[in-house]
Amino acid sequence: MKKWLSILLFFINFICVFATSFEEDCDYLETLFSEVAIDMSLSLEEKNLTPEAVIDEIRTIYNKTASSKIVKKGDIDKKAFASAINDTYAKFSLTNGHASVFDVSSNTFFPIFWHQFVYYSEVYFFKENNAYIVYKDYKNIKKGMHYTGNPENILKTVYDNKILYRYAIFSPTIIKTSNISVGNKEYKVPVAGDVGNIKNRKNYDFKNIDNNIYLKIEKCKYLDKSEENQFYNDSKTIIKDFKNAKNIIFDLRTNLGGFNKYLDQFSYALIYDKESKENDIHFSKWSRNLFAGEKRINTRTMINKTVAKGLAPSDYISYCLENIEKKYLDDVDDEQVSVTPWYTGKIYILINPLTSSAPENFILSLKKLFGQNVIIIGQNSNGSCDFADVYDYLLPNSKIRIRLTAVDFRKTNLLKENCWHGDTMGIYPDFWCKPQEISSVLSFLIDKEELKNYIE
Repeated sequence: MKKWLSILLFFINFICVFATSFEEDCDYLETLFSEVAIDMSLSLEEKNLTPEAVIDEIRTIYNKTASSKIVKKGDIDKKAFASAINDTYAKFSLTNGHASVFDVSSNTFFPIFWHQFVYYSEVYFFKENNAYIVYKDYKNIKKGMHYTGNPENILKTVYDNKILYRYAIFSPTIIKTSNISVGNKEYKVPVAGDVGNIKNRKNYDFKNIDNNIYLKIEKCKYLDKSEENQFYNDSKTIIKDFKNAKNIIFDLRTNLGGFNKYLDQFSYALIYDKESKENDIHFSKWSRNLFAGEKRINTRTMINKTVAKGLAPSDYISYCLENIEKKYLDDVDDEQVSVTPWYTGKIYILINPLTSSAPENFILSLKKLFGQNVIIIGQNSNGSCDFADVYDYLLPNSKIRIRLTAVDFRKTNLLKENCWHGDTMGIYPDFWCKPQEISSVLSFLIDKEELKNYIE
């Protein structure tokens, strides 16, 4: 009898340990949703949901999908748990483009929202008044017919050495065909998307091609100090060439982001013709004003995290504590900072769906500075600017990594630019093209055929 009782107690304890481990992770997740993540916290408030309701949905999905074999062993089915979190986010349309769930055990990445990729057709139009007219025959679609579909699917491009327009469609998943409306009739046409070759590319590459300054910058994060110093030294050298530049080209394709400071130096060099303390102060005020309108989560948990990381000055921490009754702190800096850049030439920026976060901030700031003198070429960027201050959190038992953010930028001055279309849609280019067309489009706009030899 004692033997059977011992076995029974063992299994009860075994099940309790598993249940406790799973519930510990759920409790921690609930704390994250309410205490440190502004993207999640605001999403819940906007949808009249509670953190408890979201956790209950995660439990429900997990209990339906978890492997009974793994659960019987007393383990957490980590992949099912991560998938349950992801599916709950998707069900309630929570968080933002920065957010993700990562199951470390299976090396499985779950993006919450998929980027909206552009899929191009081979149907081209020219514009006459407000009408889009077929440029040349394409199967049953004949030259001279009028486009009668959604104008948002007509994208400006360069084709046949002319500025024309092309039918395209956005989709988060792979598609091969689309219905296009021409002459009030639907036609099925093939469409294709392509990010381009992202392998074997340098971190950065600077060239001066007959005073056309080309700067390829593929990352904004350096863990190696010597590599970082080399980047700064090479940047200073190429910046000297800005003085005689006919055009400046920033190639930010595949730049997945990091820290703004690596790109801010180029903004500074385009605004001021020399470095000085006065210009440093002015630039700092102007940069700060770009983010006026931000909303930051303000809880003791987040304050303690900020203090522990040494991420803010003591006077700011004191300000947060003085206003601890406010869950969110708004930055309403309305000081107008006028800027008159010395550089008056054209700036061309190359982007693709992997251009995200810090380079997007840089592009939007240049658009604000130089307006129509900034010409963007490629495909829509990733769309990771609505929220910022990204933190990774590891659930204690399952070791699932949860990525959440602490700052809401949606109402900032920076994101008021017309080319910004929100998370997952990103920055729209002025000229849309496939990766293999980008050098031809740039060469056409600059009228410099040799550029094709330098741009992949």
